[in-house]
Amino acid sequence: MKSPNIATINPAILHFQNPQFRPPLVRPQARTDFDLPTLIAPAAVPTDALVYEAPKDSSKRFFLPGYAIAAAPGGVAQAKWVSFEPSGGSYLLTVHLADATPAALSQGNARLDPPTRYLISASLQGRAAKWDLTTVPSPQGVALTLTLIVGNFADRDSLYQAMTDPAAQAMLTIRRAVDIVAPSLASGQTSYARVAAALDTVLPFTFSKDLDANVFARLGGAPAAVPGWSTSGVNWNGRRYVYFQSPSQPSQIYFLPDSFRVGRQEDQPRRPALAVTAQGTDVGSVVMTLSYLAAPVWDPRRIADAGPALQQALGLNAPPSLALFEATGASLFLNLPGEDPAAGNSLVEQKGALIDLAAGVQGSVTLGLAQFRDVYGALFDERSSLLSGEVRVTVGEDVTAIPFTARISDMNEDIVTISSSVDVRGNIMTATLTNAIESPIHVESLTGAIVRGGQPIASAIAAANPHLPTDLKPAGKDPHSDPPGALAATLSPSTTQEVTQSVGSVIGGLLGGGGNVAEQALGALGGLASQLLDASCTPQFDLSHVTAVPDPKATWQAMMQDQVVGPVSRNLTLKFVAAMLTKPSSAPATPPSSQEAVLAVQVVFDSGQTVTFDGSQTADTAGFINQTLKMSVPMDAFVLGTGPTDSYKYRTDVVAGAGIKQGTWTTDNRDTLFIIPN
Repeated sequence: MKSPNIATINPAILHFQNPQFRPPLVRPQARTDFDLPTLIAPAAVPTDALVYEAPKDSSKRFFLPGYAIAAAPGGVAQAKWVSFEPSGGSYLLTVHLADATPAALSQGNARLDPPTRYLISASLQGRAAKWDLTTVPSPQGVALTLTLIVGNFADRDSLYQAMTDPAAQAMLTIRRAVDIVAPSLASGQTSYARVAAALDTVLPFTFSKDLDANVFARLGGAPAAVPGWSTSGVNWNGRRYVYFQSPSQPSQIYFLPDSFRVGRQEDQPRRPALAVTAQGTDVGSVVMTLSYLAAPVWDPRRIADAGPALQQALGLNAPPSLALFEATGASLFLNLPGEDPAAGNSLVEQKGALIDLAAGVQGSVTLGLAQFRDVYGALFDERSSLLSGEVRVTVGEDVTAIPFTARISDMNEDIVTISSSVDVRGNIMTATLTNAIESPIHVESLTGAIVRGGQPIASAIAAANPHLPTDLKPAGKDPHSDPPGALAATLSPSTTQEVTQSVGSVIGGLLGGGGNVAEQALGALGGLASQLLDASCTPQFDLSHVTAVPDPKATWQAMMQDQVVGPVSRNLTLKFVAAMLTKPSSAPATPPSSQEAVLAVQVVFDSGQTVTFDGSQTADTAGFINQTLKMSVPMDAFVLGTGPTDSYKYRTDVVAGAGIKQGTWTTDNRDTLFIIPN
């Protein structure tokens, strides 16, 4: 049993639902690390119009077939071979597609036919309506035939409006499941990263009632227009939630998510669904881009409780069916720091964010270094308003604000991996919970049960090692030599005494005779059998008291594990009086005239960088030898505050005839430094 909120990012599911969503963190690898059926894309953004290669043999090339709506045979020129007509007690949509693959794409290349989803999508009254089609045998001359059966007037009317109203922007999408890697933007052609799990071929699917009359010729009278939505509010746990109902389908109610939450990626290590890139190196001009992927979250208990409440409020004969309302009108607003720190934070619309109420919210914010540092700190500060906000969903005249949050402390879903084994002889189960994230995990308490056939049996945790409460450390740099912390929980069914009593009742029933002895004995044996464990049993835990303990440094390192963000630099001008140096002699073998003569001066910085002044260098008109040093400060020093960013530490070493005299360490912050030996 997990907590009711769900915020773990599964890239494959996201892509097959909406290929525009991409995981923010990708791991660049060598091309030869991949193999078929994974394909190599020739460009960073894959499409259905590209030729793909096998990772280990570039001579093996593949293409995805293209499609277009086929022309109807024997009919009016350009008539589309599509029909929407009655079929028994339902309505049948049939779509014939022709092969429209360009010869340049298919010639000499192998055709791909991966698992495919066929769907019609449209915007109806502010909701993203979707219908999945199935394939059937095609008539001669047709590449692909798809059908859809709708079983009631309401669905018929909705599909008809989607197909005939240009404002609905109906599309027929052919979504192919393909695993694609592409050249990594971070490292050019030398490394590759997974960028897609599905590719779309999209065909416009809007028909004119007049010009495409053949499509609807057998449908009968024009279906009714789809009515608007009525809304109802239900209070739950102190908050009012809005639900949507269509008069044409009163028993179908739609709900919105509780919130959108930046979660963790499914691939281990389960890092936050955040990524960072940087442009520029100078401290005054560097800009940071933080990319995020947030998942929709709702509490199933809220949805379950809403059914009876809505039945009563709306006067329905039975509890309604509830489904997610996939609104098409949504915008994201985030609290971000202004360029002027004195101006404070402001709620800013993120016009470039991709919002899909079923898949989530994906976007990025670009900030100066100081602003980014504040935003990164807010990830660990539950009181800060930065990088929080709302998704505003507009349906007709109704606007609902859904909270958006990005806090590491909220990312408690799937933070442990769970493995288990059953000791059949001892009739116990041992389950191991292992830290799967970059930060420590605190286990305050833990309850659980054994599941057989999808149902928990009477059981409980008998022991835990280590004892609770406890903390599970993250894995070290080398997980093999420094593995993550783990907790072993022993679960057992009914106690030995209860099992003994069950056995006794069986024997007593067999010996005592009386009425239905066999039936009673079998019943007792059946109850006993349900307590015996086998390999099919699995553990189920309540993880509501298992929480991450956010570590800013570990989180930063996890986010940056497969990314390269260079150090920030600042230019430092160093000036030294040339007259303090002894000019080099024209006779190489001539020793210096004095053991105290200064032959060179070396400025040593604690970063390891050095600058050397000697008599061979030319002074300016003012008598100074000038040098410029580009000082590098690690990015994490700015972001995490792990080191000084506006000051530097140096010493001045003097090279004289008598040897080298080291100076004392000095701290300064000026951009122009006059060097005076000490």
